[in-house]
Amino acid sequence: MSEVGQAFAWQDPYFFVTYVNESVSNFQIEFVNYTREIMEHLVVGSFLYIFICIFSYFAVIRWKLLSFNKKIKNPKRVLIVTAHPDDECMFFGPTILNLTKQTDTTVYLMCLSTGKNYGMDVTRRKELYKACKVLGIKDSSIMVLNHDDLPDDIKTRWPEETVAALILHQIEIYDITALITFDRSGISSHPNHFSIYYAVAHLSVNKEIPKGNLLFWLLIFM
Repeated sequence: MSEVGQAFAWQDPYFFVTYVNESVSNFQIEFVNYTREIMEHLVVGSFLYIFICIFSYFAVIRWKLLSFNKKIKNPKRVLIVTAHPDDECMFFGPTILNLTKQTDTTVYLMCLSTGKNYGMDVTRRKELYKACKVLGIKDSSIMVLNHDDLPDDIKTRWPEETVAALILHQIEIYDITALITFDRSGISSHPNHFSIYYAVAHLSVNKEIPKGNLLFWLLIFM
C-alpha cells in the first residue's frame, strides 16, 4: 500500500479497529508462548533441584558416600585473631563453640583493637568478655589490645609488620598450635580485617611461624 493509501486507511475507523485487534491478538499469542516457555523451564528446574536434594540426602545420610569432619584435628592451643569486639560473634562464633566443646583444646582470643570508632570502646570491651563467656573462652585467655598504630577505622589499613609482630608474640607465649583469622578479603572487605590476613601471610611466607603450627583462614561463601 502506498503512503497515500496508508494515510487514507488510517482515517477509516474499521481499518484502525482491525489493526488494533490484530496487534492485541499477536501480543496475546506471543505472551502465551513466552509464559508457556518460562513455565516449562521452571518445571524442569524444579524437578532437577528436587532430584539433586534427594540424591544429596541419600549420598550423605543413607549411602555414606560423603562425610564431613567438623573438627580441626589436634587443636591443642588455638588462637583466634580478630580486629574488633563483636568479630568473635559475627564471624567466628560457630567455630569457637565447636572448639571450646573439645575437652583437649584451649582457645585464646586476640582482639587487636578496643573498637573505639564510635566512642563505645568501654562498652564493646565489656560485651566482648560477656560474649566470650557464652562461647566458652576464659577471661584469662582473652587479649584486647589498644595500639596507637591499630585504630578502629574502616578507611585505615593496619601496618602488616606491626600486626605480624604482635601475633607472633602471642604464638610464642602460649605455644599456639593452630591459628584462625580472616581470609584475604576480610570477609566484609574491612581494611582492619584483611590487614590481619596479610600479617599472618607475611609470617608464613617468611617462615617465622613455628614449625607445625596450623593456619586456617575463615572463608565465607556468598
